[in-house]
This record gives sequence, C-alpha cells and structure tokens, in this order.
Amino acid sequence: VLFFHKLNPLSPKKTEKQKIMTWGLWMKVVVAVLPSAVLSNHTAFDEFTFCDLTSEMPKIRESWEHQGIKFSALYTGYLGSTKQISYVKDLFDNVSKETSIKIVDPAMADQGKLYTGFDMDFAKAMTALCRKADIIDPNITEACFLTDTPYREVYDEAYVMDLLTKLTALGAKAIVLTGVGYTP
Repeated sequence: VLFFHKLNPLSPKKTEKQKIMTWGLWMKVVVAVLPSAVLSNHTAFDEFTFCDLTSEMPKIRESWEHQGIKFSALYTGYLGSTKQISYVKDLFDNVSKETSIKIVDPAMADQGKLYTGFDMDFAKAMTALCRKADIIDPNITEACFLTDTPYREVYDEAYVMDLLTKLTALGAKAIVLTGVGYTP
C-alpha cells in the first residue's frame, strides 16, 4: 500500500515519462506460479473441495530446470501435504539463485488447531521447510506448532517475545508474526 503510487504505471499523478519508466520496471518482473492445489474455499469451513496437484509439481520444476530458469525469490503459501513440502524444499535447492530470498507462509493452522487434513507429521515437515527460509510469516497458532509451544488464546508480550525467540532459532533472518493483538 505504501508503494502503490510509485509502482502504479497508471497513476494519474505521474507524468507520461514516469508512466513509461514504471511499465519498464514491471516488464523486468517475471512471475511464475507453481499450483499445489485448487480449493473451493478455506479448509476451516465444514465442507470444501480439494484438487490435489502434487503430481504436477515435479513436471513444472523439470520444465523450469530445462529452460535454465533460476528464481530471485520464492514464496510459498498453502501446501497440501508433506510430499508438497518436500517438492518445495527441492525447488529451494534447484531453481533458486544463490542469493534468492525464500519466504514461507506456513499456512497450516489457526485458533489453536491444525487445518483439516494436517497432523503433527505435517507440522514437523513445515518446521523443516521454515528452517530453509529467509523470511517466515506464521500466525500465532502456526508459530506454536513450529516451536512446540502450547497455544494460548490470551497472551501477553512476554509470550509473543518467547515465540519470536524460538522462531528465530529456526534460522530465518526475519519473522513476521501475524494475528498478534493485545487487549487491556
């Protein structure tokens, strides 16, 4: 949001030259998507559909490798299985540049519970993936599963700082702990 004007090539506040230069910047950014699943809705709902794309992931990686593609950054979101986590670890090792930024959103839990279909083996595999990341952005519940810390619905700053210390020990250079709020 802070950079929207600077990165928006259509901003009415820009001169024509600035618009052209901004489009030039956008043309240098190439995004590739590696779909892991198609969900009808969030798994926290009573019902959802899940189209598993695990078998496609290695094929896409092989295509990228054959083309010599190396990514400057990789960002993960929802992964539907430990097999998918394994494939992403492989991506981190094989299609990223040495200086790539690796960001992991360990989307697996909320409100003290793992999402439907996930178990402690999944949480352990996700912890291993987070160890390979430069940046992780768990919510409070995910941070608890990643660090083997009992979940609390009500917490204070000391609890959050303890979670951050434990998350830092996983090896990430930065942690963005989401969903944090204090009430008086």
